[in-house]
Amino acid sequence: MCCSVLNLGLNEHEECARCKKLGRANITEVEKKKIMDTPNCKHCSTLYPFMNGDFCVLCIEPGVPSQKDTSLVLALTQSISSSAASFDKEASQHRLNRPNSNPNLKKAQATNTKKQQLKLTKEETITIELHLDVINKKNKQEKSGIAALVNKHSKDTILSTVLNGLINETQTMYLTSHYAVTLPQDAKVSFSLGSWQFQSIVSGKSYSVNKEKIDFNGTLQNFYDCLRDSGRILPKDISDQCCALPSEATSTRSTCPKASKHKVPNERCMFLVAEIKASLIIALIADTDKDLASVRPPPVPTYHSSWRRQGSGQAAAAAPNIIEYECVPFKKIVCTIEPNGETQLETKMEMDEIEVPKGWAVFIKGGKPQGSYLGKGMYKYTIKVARYHGKMVALFQHKPCMVPLGSDNRQYLLQELDILITATALLKMFYERANLANVTLPKISCNSTGTFVGIASSPPTNLAPFPLEVDIDTSDNQALLFNTFMVAPLLETCGDLYKCHKFSGNTQTGHNPSDVLGQAVNAFAHHVVEETQGTYMLLDIQGVIGPDGSLVLFDLQAHTKDKNSGPGDEGLEQIKQFAEEHMDSRVCTQMNLGDLKGLVKTSNVHKLFTAAAPI
Repeated sequence: MCCSVLNLGLNEHEECARCKKLGRANITEVEKKKIMDTPNCKHCSTLYPFMNGDFCVLCIEPGVPSQKDTSLVLALTQSISSSAASFDKEASQHRLNRPNSNPNLKKAQATNTKKQQLKLTKEETITIELHLDVINKKNKQEKSGIAALVNKHSKDTILSTVLNGLINETQTMYLTSHYAVTLPQDAKVSFSLGSWQFQSIVSGKSYSVNKEKIDFNGTLQNFYDCLRDSGRILPKDISDQCCALPSEATSTRSTCPKASKHKVPNERCMFLVAEIKASLIIALIADTDKDLASVRPPPVPTYHSSWRRQGSGQAAAAAPNIIEYECVPFKKIVCTIEPNGETQLETKMEMDEIEVPKGWAVFIKGGKPQGSYLGKGMYKYTIKVARYHGKMVALFQHKPCMVPLGSDNRQYLLQELDILITATALLKMFYERANLANVTLPKISCNSTGTFVGIASSPPTNLAPFPLEVDIDTSDNQALLFNTFMVAPLLETCGDLYKCHKFSGNTQTGHNPSDVLGQAVNAFAHHVVEETQGTYMLLDIQGVIGPDGSLVLFDLQAHTKDKNSGPGDEGLEQIKQFAEEHMDSRVCTQMNLGDLKGLVKTSNVHKLFTAAAPI
């Protein structure tokens, strides 16, 4: 019988809800019986397990719903909404932090993570092997016979810094070789980055690599990630310890031969030219054209067509991603903490310098990390490729729309530095307490090593004198928003092995009972409130979980008794709420942490922010 006959609200030959469910593939007999036993509406055919009568609420009078029916629906909707709102915090936290439903899958995932960790983290350095070839009098390339230059560099080192170091070493290596005596006396040997030709060799043929495709302002790790993410490094090449780079002159993929002597332990051993056994040609610049021709081949003229067929959609090549920097002289302010809990700020008298990228503000509206822009929170912007003493660092400043005055920006940054140093000291005490209780904890640390606040010697370029108000939409090319900024180490977050995790919010206590790391973080938050006698509490506890399961905490905030830790400090009210809502984890019990509800409300142990006043 046609479903539209039994269900008046269906169109002719339209299947009812029961027939649709019964028509699914791989349905079991038990499921069929359950579907057949479930009552359905005689009008719209919808299945309702607890429906009374022949029609659902919307179809009590088939056709147009009555005012009574609408009120029932509205009442039901309001009831569901109010019920859901009461459990919104717990539900959000559960959705964000819930573990894998299948414990066997979770164990398999942990095993795979350890395997990948052993592959990728055996060595945190990047190996560069450089072979120097020369061009003879016949304008032919030949091996120099000079021993290869093999160096290891930190993955956070800036690419241009590495290349400049290689320039000096290569020049010394060449000028101390037997080739130096064959040069004319008036010849000037110039080893410069502009004369380098990046090449890869395959089957005896050399293929050039366009230098404009390389971001010399990035780190070695960023360079490797860029090649890998863009598909320029294939899995087979990684397993063979080789690299594939595209050739600008041909569509054939340039593949480097396998390494025969210097085996690379893992894929982090990246290189800058092409890979092991790839050659890097250095052009020697002499005084005269005659001398120049004796050391390098003459340029070959090539024809480049500028004609483009109309409507072909062929666009010009994208410009290379070059970041412009502004060198900012500044004085450094560091924070230390005494054994009694007092923090002290120390201003270094000598001038220092930091290179701050310009134009990062244009990426804010995109809402995603791009260029030198990393992200933003409620109060701050984060820049990710500032350069300090040859290393990439993260730089923080407050949003002018939230903190319009430079004096407030300085005070809040000094208070954040104070919180970070205080949290580091409390974390050290937490581990000492765990050792006394014979409790083994996962590795947790704060991103505080090398963190400081800098005060520029002059106001930012093209901005009003300090204090200032900034319209971010009209100052997109600037480097700094205020003349005070905070610098912290740039955390590794690339790849699937690193995970950013938030354990608590500004007003959410956070329970995190699913794993040992979450239980340890809960115990640490408990320890902080107990250690400070209920006058200090860490909030917004978040960090980066590495492939080894370690946690690095960053951007910590605090509630304090006197509400003097920053704009988000809500004082004793939130500390009391934490004491009421906190649920002791297994780690809390093992460490014999005390009951927070009985804490005294004053403290002679911990003095907060004694040196965090505006300077």
